[in-house]
Amino acid sequence: MPTHQLPYIDQKTADYYFNAFVDQPYSLLLHSSQASGHYVDWILIAPEQVVTSKLHSDGPDHRVLHFDPASLSVARLMREETVPNVASLINQWLVNYQSMTPKASGFTGGIAGAMAYDFGRQIERLPEQAATELELNDLCLGLYFCPIKIDHQQQQVTLYDNYQRANTAAAILQRINEYTAANRVSQWAPFHLTSSWMSNMDQDSYREKFSQVQAYIHSGDCYQINLAQRFKAHYAGHPWQAFQYLAQQNQGPFSAYFNLGDTQILSLSPERFIAVADNHAITQPIKGTQPRSDDPQQDELNKQLLINSEKDQAENLMIVDLLRNDLSKTAAPGSVKVTELFGLYSFPSVHHLISTVEATIADGFSAFDVLYQSFPGGSITGAPKVRAMEIIEELEPHRRHFYCGSMVYLGFDGSMDSNIMIRTLITDQNTIYTWAGGGLVADSQCELEYQETFAKLSKILDPLSKLNSTFDEQANATNS
Repeated sequence: MPTHQLPYIDQKTADYYFNAFVDQPYSLLLHSSQASGHYVDWILIAPEQVVTSKLHSDGPDHRVLHFDPASLSVARLMREETVPNVASLINQWLVNYQSMTPKASGFTGGIAGAMAYDFGRQIERLPEQAATELELNDLCLGLYFCPIKIDHQQQQVTLYDNYQRANTAAAILQRINEYTAANRVSQWAPFHLTSSWMSNMDQDSYREKFSQVQAYIHSGDCYQINLAQRFKAHYAGHPWQAFQYLAQQNQGPFSAYFNLGDTQILSLSPERFIAVADNHAITQPIKGTQPRSDDPQQDELNKQLLINSEKDQAENLMIVDLLRNDLSKTAAPGSVKVTELFGLYSFPSVHHLISTVEATIADGFSAFDVLYQSFPGGSITGAPKVRAMEIIEELEPHRRHFYCGSMVYLGFDGSMDSNIMIRTLITDQNTIYTWAGGGLVADSQCELEYQETFAKLSKILDPLSKLNSTFDEQANATNS
């Protein structure tokens, strides 16, 4: 496969190159962190085809957009068509190109993008009660032949040219050269909030919904419900600047920035959903949280509280059992194993308990089948899954959209990785949205659960508010 080597600069190399493409429709940055082990970022741009899906009252609408990728222009749509089944299309794409790709070559191109939590409505029949404020697709996946890999450990930047597609790689190199030569990195207006954050639940409302969840649990409807509140604020400036700032604050190993045109997804996720390599699947649900503390002694105490919490272990174990069941739908008989239970992982804002479930994929199933049969992730629904989703739809005032969905790539080589889009923001018409929730079980305490939602967003809500203050201070200094 032809490749092109580009200069490695520093830990912000991915940002440096993505600057040239951030305003391109369907430009996608998959961003890891130094603490994530193998520190690799991916830039995916210029898809040849994009499939979108949206469920309407009369059924799902699946569309395929065909582009001239080498043009790298906003108006590069060549044609559009509808297809009867989005899952069949994605599997057909994989079949078409996996046969020409060496096995175990690692991800060098493929299908990538976002699946909304609400794509679950196309998998399970659910009621329609929560308000739909945003007119967003339920799925948006592109077919990318020329990704850029930034390997920070090897300090290498590689542009791949799968199947030498339509001079796309040459156009990407030309765009990088033109952009860097013009030194246009500072072209965007500073991102800042123009309003305070507003939640769709005040504390009294949260208490009421918490009580309803407890009633469902005690009546035997469910064992656990993930209840989330949504925050929104108005903003000005470019969301890319907000993502760069928040990525430094959160160090999420499964972060991503996806430009959907009028909407951007800023994911700072610490949670893997499902990864596939060499026909082996792994999922790593998060359940159990304690806030970080600047006081080392208190921080260590919070760790110990989490490790020894029977409530958090029970919460985690419920989701482990759910995901064992989900993986078994596409797994070889007897291959589903729990390889880590209640592992302690620390992030800038919180400590989490993370477990690991693994399985061998049965013959006849693709990596996308594994994802589809397990979607959405059980760690952000509750158990049993479908009943939990019904209750979420009843209690949460607004649809989740991409929150709690998955950002995913599916490699031509058969590999896959995906996140759970927690710690995730969505922009739409100069309004930015973010959510936080937690799994409620029988012995949950309302006030602690409510405060936990703020702990999870402590590196999002307050930092963006401070960006607002910084901007105001700069503006006042300029005006004076």
